[in-house]
Amino acid sequence: MLAGQWRDAGSALHGSALRACRRAMSGEVPADAARDAFIGAAREAHVLVEHASE
Repeated sequence: MLAGQWRDAGSALHGSALRACRRAMSGEVPADAARDAFIGAAREAHVLVEHASE
């Protein structure tokens, strides 16, 4: 998703998330670090749907 059509492609958060996810796939960084970076980029691009805790 990050490498394809991304709403804010080219932003600093998008680039960080893309690098983190690629590094996580190769085992260089933990998956939770990539997830956190992805969430930050998704929030910036307004594509993350968050539900309120009950």
